[in-house]
Parts: sequence; structure tokens; C-alpha cells
Amino acid sequence: MYSTEYQRIYNGLKSPQDIKRLAKEEGLDEELLLVILTQKTVRSTKRDYYAIKKKAPSLLGEWMHGKSFLQIAHENSFPPVLTASLMLQHTGVTKKQFKNYLRDPDRINDERLKKDLKEAIEEELIYSPEGTRIQFERGKDVERIVKKWLDQRRVKYITEQEAKKGNYTKTPDFNLESPFKMQGKWLNWVECKASFGDESEYKRDYGKQLSHYVKLFGKGMVVYWYGYIEDMPNHLRDDDIVIGDRRLFE
Repeated sequence: MYSTEYQRIYNGLKSPQDIKRLAKEEGLDEELLLVILTQKTVRSTKRDYYAIKKKAPSLLGEWMHGKSFLQIAHENSFPPVLTASLMLQHTGVTKKQFKNYLRDPDRINDERLKKDLKEAIEEELIYSPEGTRIQFERGKDVERIVKKWLDQRRVKYITEQEAKKGNYTKTPDFNLESPFKMQGKWLNWVECKASFGDESEYKRDYGKQLSHYVKLFGKGMVVYWYGYIEDMPNHLRDDDIVIGDRRLFE
């Protein structure tokens, strides 16, 4: 996907309700749009977290005067479950208690709190138990497919779990025992991402992981399963890293 198309889609994704509309208008997969919206939401949440935390006591007052968690979350453009969590901390609810509420809201005695929290959980895209499970499974599914692809080509590798038993603090998903050639480069490692590789995502991943893999193991490949910006500026790219997506494995 090219940057102009991506930016149009990114700007158009404001809530889960936009996914079906954009899928129809743009002819895109709903799962891809969900992934992009998830990334966008995580970024805005990190940006706004401390501002909302500071406002939490006054937001709690709004809730006590009749507004729901969901209404307050929408008015502040912040994830519903995190909104409820920050507010309830000021009523004495601990993080452990709140996690228990999320796992089983039916055990909450306060009927209004139960109703409002259930409503928030149902709409939560990321920070609910179900949202967390979906993201985890999405990542594991991508790793399983890439593993199968390597196995079919008899490419031998050390997995991240196996490598962590050694002396490496940062390890890719697949550290290859012998390199294989792709796009004219001999690659020594493969890192899987169940995400879309836009500029922000690539810069973050490069700083936290990919640059370290190059220093430790040489050339490698990062797989952004749901696609990437194909006209990403050259100054952001590292010639020692091949960027791929699901098309390489299907």
C-alpha cells in the first residue's frame, strides 16, 4: 500500500463502526482495517494517557452524576476500559480488583457499576480480556505460518524461546542457522509482526529491536503480515533489512 492511500484510510478510521464502511468503499479486508485502527488507538492512548489520568477525579464526578463510562470515554476519545480503570482508582478499586472485574463483571454487586463496565468491555477494542486475547492469537498465528513456510523449505533456525536460553538479550522470532536468499540478500533472521508497517511502526520497531538484530546477526527480514508502506522514505530504511508481508508466504 502506498502512503497516500494509507493516510486516507488512517484518517478515515475513527471508531470500530468505520471498519465495515471503509472495507466496502476501499475494497479492503476488515481484519487489515481493524489492525490499523488498533495501532492508531494505541498511539493516541499513549499520547493522551497522562492528561486523562489527571482528569480522572472530575470524570468520576461526571459518572457519579449519571454519565456512563462509555459516554465519558466517547467524549474524551479514550478507550472505554482504560477510562473506567483510571476513574475507579479514585474509589479505592485496586488494579488487581479491576482485573477481576474485567474477567467476571457478573460478580460485581453494584448493579450500575456492573452494567456500565459490561457496556465498556463490550465496545473495548484493545484493553479488554477479549481484545488482549485476539491480539495475542493474531501474533501467534503469524509465527505459525512463517514457521511452516521455513520448515517446508528445510531452513533450520533457532526460535526466540530457544535463543533466550543463551546469552542474547534481544532475539528475533527465527534466528537462522544458515542464511537463505531473498530479494538478492542472504538473510540471517526473521522477525514476525502481526501489524501494518507504516512509518511510525517501522521506526519504533527499528529502534527497539531490528537495529539490534542487525548488529548481532547481520542482514534479516521483518514481516509485517498486514502490509507496509511501499514508498517509505529511503532515509528510514535500513539496507540490511528486507521488509515483507503475507504475500511472500501465500
